[in-house]
Amino acid sequence: SEAVAVAAVRATQNQPDSKLVDTYISMLEEAEKAKGRKVRDTLHRELITALQNLSGKDMEAHVDWSNWWKAHRDSWKWEKTGEKGDDDSVIGRMKKHRKSDLKTLERLGKTDIICVRGSSDRVQEVLEAIEIEHSVVRREELFKNELKPSSVLILNCNGNKDQFSDQELAKLSKFVAEGGYLFSSDWELKFTIEKAFPGTIGFAGESERVERGKEKAEMIRPLVPNHPYMRDVFPLSTVEQLGFKWKIDGRSHLVKILGRGAIFPLVQCPALEKKHKAGVVAVTFRWDGSLIKNPKRAVTGAGSKPPEGGSVLHVLGHFKNQKDKSDKFALQQLLLNFILEKQREKKLAKG
Repeated sequence: SEAVAVAAVRATQNQPDSKLVDTYISMLEEAEKAKGRKVRDTLHRELITALQNLSGKDMEAHVDWSNWWKAHRDSWKWEKTGEKGDDDSVIGRMKKHRKSDLKTLERLGKTDIICVRGSSDRVQEVLEAIEIEHSVVRREELFKNELKPSSVLILNCNGNKDQFSDQELAKLSKFVAEGGYLFSSDWELKFTIEKAFPGTIGFAGESERVERGKEKAEMIRPLVPNHPYMRDVFPLSTVEQLGFKWKIDGRSHLVKILGRGAIFPLVQCPALEKKHKAGVVAVTFRWDGSLIKNPKRAVTGAGSKPPEGGSVLHVLGHFKNQKDKSDKFALQQLLLNFILEKQREKKLAKG
């Protein structure tokens, strides 16, 4: 199965054996062929990461790896990095398994990620803690300068305060349509996402009112485990996945899926689904001025051009509450994958 293959690649990728490189390149060819019949994004990404870690090269297509290996196999010598990682933090995990992706994150500048301050959430504090470069602006400052679609924009939940005007909502829509990436949390659903991106996801009511500090953590499960945004968000073992929980804030905005077949629900909370018939806690879609109903590719992967439009990733609840070992850094990893996907698109756009 794909999960077994991914586990095997991850377990062997730090062994300096040229025969392993032969195997990875052969598997990559098969994974690229399989994309036309069955999505195997997780294995595809794991193979590319393994090859990048072993070679120090930044390539993705099988043909490029094959040509490079033919020219360098006899003289190849693996240079192991001295930096060791662990599974005790999201950055430690990436040091251990995804060194090339970590280097991409370390190269980010302040304009690559723009956080908009909110009254109810503080994603920037998490980015600061894991040392990801970013800039922070107040809500009223956001539209003073042109929003460049090369950026990832993070909208912290702002409750019902300082709602965007129709003109500002149109600018957000245009930002994503031109290729921008937008991450939003909780009440931004009703007051921003539903309005700026009609026909995608909508407000389905609120979760129960809960006293602050007494929010309940509920079990969550992956809905699309092989989506690139979901890489390392959950462990490969379904038994280990049972320990993953999501803290549900009082009066969180529940998500209604409007664009059936074009929306990708990523994570679900069974307790919310049972009680409210609205259990999605992380969802994404692509937008090019309207919902892309039949995207050829939802994310980068096979192909030499970036996918159509830009991407929106929305989560229920507050990011600040999903940031430690109790939730296995699930939401942190989800956001980092989202940011990394944007960097891949920028690379493809440059050719």
